[in-house]
Amino acid sequence: MKKFKLILVSLAGLGIILAIMAFLAVKIFLPQEKIKQYIVTYVRENFNREVSFDKVSFNLIGINLNNFALSERSSFEKGTFIKAKNLTVKVSLKPLLHKKIEVQTLGIDGMYIQMHKDKSGRFNFNDITTKKEQTVDNVENKAKNIKTDIPLKIYKFHVKDSFISFKDDILNLDTEISNFNMEMSDFSFTELFPCQMSFTLKYKQNNIDALLPITAKTQLNLNDLDFDKLFVDIISFETGYKDASISATGKFENVNMPKIDLKLTCKNITDTTFKDFFVSKTKFNIPSIDCMTKTVIDIENKTADIEQLEIILPESTCNVSGTVNWANKDLEYSLKTNMDILLDKISEFLPEYSLNGRIKSKLKISNSNFNGNIEGSNMSFKYRQQYMDLSDTNFKAVINSKDNIIIEQSSGIFNTGTFKFSGSYKGDNIELKLKMDKLLIKASSSTATKKIEQKKEEKPSDYNINLNTDISIDAVDIPYLTGQNAYLKTSLKSVTADMKNLNGSCNIGIVNGKITNVEKLAENKFAKIFLMIFNVLNNNIKLSQKIDETNKKGINYDSLIFDTIFANGKMTTKQVNFKMPITTIATTGFVDFKSGTVDLKVNTGLYARMKVLGTVDNPKTSFDVVGTVGEILNDASKGTSADLGKKLNSVLKNILGN
Repeated sequence: MKKFKLILVSLAGLGIILAIMAFLAVKIFLPQEKIKQYIVTYVRENFNREVSFDKVSFNLIGINLNNFALSERSSFEKGTFIKAKNLTVKVSLKPLLHKKIEVQTLGIDGMYIQMHKDKSGRFNFNDITTKKEQTVDNVENKAKNIKTDIPLKIYKFHVKDSFISFKDDILNLDTEISNFNMEMSDFSFTELFPCQMSFTLKYKQNNIDALLPITAKTQLNLNDLDFDKLFVDIISFETGYKDASISATGKFENVNMPKIDLKLTCKNITDTTFKDFFVSKTKFNIPSIDCMTKTVIDIENKTADIEQLEIILPESTCNVSGTVNWANKDLEYSLKTNMDILLDKISEFLPEYSLNGRIKSKLKISNSNFNGNIEGSNMSFKYRQQYMDLSDTNFKAVINSKDNIIIEQSSGIFNTGTFKFSGSYKGDNIELKLKMDKLLIKASSSTATKKIEQKKEEKPSDYNINLNTDISIDAVDIPYLTGQNAYLKTSLKSVTADMKNLNGSCNIGIVNGKITNVEKLAENKFAKIFLMIFNVLNNNIKLSQKIDETNKKGINYDSLIFDTIFANGKMTTKQVNFKMPITTIATTGFVDFKSGTVDLKVNTGLYARMKVLGTVDNPKTSFDVVGTVGEILNDASKGTSADLGKKLNSVLKNILGN
């Protein structure tokens, strides 16, 4: 025990002697002015900047620089690039005896950096990497400096409680980094060394005002501050935005032409996460999503080569590769996508929906090209708020170009009705074929049908298409209408929103059904034209609506046929008949969408002929006295007339009864 104490005392004494010797060595070999001149010269020659500080505090193991500052390029006349309240250098004592500087610790406290990117894309630190012209004299001078310079090595480097601002004149971006803390060990300008950091990023642009706390653990190689060779190995990265969190691992190379190889994991992404960017009407909750990317960005030429961009969901993936160019006014891109999504897992993210099945696609997408295929198998879909049930559905879409898309024979069940569907879109031509055994659509709930405030009138979409359809449905039960053996066949050209240049034919028919909620249906200006009979006959639409609400009754019919032809925007009736148990309402005439005029004659079969005149936007009905009298006289001459009042009373009871 006594020997152990003696060894400790001896070691302590030896340490004191060595410390005194080291202090004297530092004073002899590295006086304060020599250190200051060395720092100033080193910064000028290596960074093309000026450096200043108030004083150098020198002691046995280190140097403190108070109020340290580094200028913008060339000199302080152009501003201050970096400043710090305190810069501490703690050196290793033994190497000083051999005129070597091996820094045990280099610390910066209270640092402030102002980074700026001007409208030409130049950063205010680009000059740091400017290399001198490699003349013979420069090479010789550099060789001499290497021999006379004191070697520099740093074991630990830290930054505490610092602040960085970044302004981008091109993106109109103003970002701040506060509470910046960083720690490095075995720091080197040429070798790989570890680095840990944490900070808070303040991002403010347009309606986005975000605070992102960030922590990262990396390995770096500065490669002698050659930004073309900068290498960062991201061991871990963590941040969060609102309730969501983001983590990353990967590699980053080359500041001027970034080469990115990253894996991102995002957790707890909900519809509220992106409310600063857009408001989602659908609630969703994604517990976790992974994204892997390998991308090379050419900043100078404004291009990106996406070797791999993969979004990974549970049992689902989406791969993208290709190039993107934003050098010109219009974005240019050429991408390949490969998607395989299991809808069962997607359904877990969307609580309002129930999804099953699988969707696969392979697509090539560019400014001038769009082709590939999309295939769905065993798909099902349910929406809880409204009655919508799609099941056992399979489809395949072949995309030859943006203007040539073919949907091959598809099949499934919609709201308990089986269907087969096919179609195509080629240029301005759309063809649709649909066959169903039953079409069932329930009316929206009362809460969902509240009147919405009328929005400002928007300009209709600019389209001009040719439409060919062949639709047949065995049984129909939809809002406003029930019936059997329904069909819709059209052969129309130049279909536009205003219908002013429409040509072709439209043939619609249905039998043995009922029109329900007539008053609501009549709010549509086109349906209203063919329901005017009930407006004239003592406002019976209102009466029928009242009966419909209380007794769930409507207008019974035997058949409804709407067969018309179009020529340059003028629709002429070929056969428009509404056959009811007691009578048949036949309509003849035209609707001219080009001139906006309506001229229709309606034969009710009830000794009550009508005329529909006026405009498409405001059609008006009137009682055709001459036509009605003519019909009565014609029947009287044949001996078939009856008491008009009794007949109309009987007719209305039959129409609005069963």
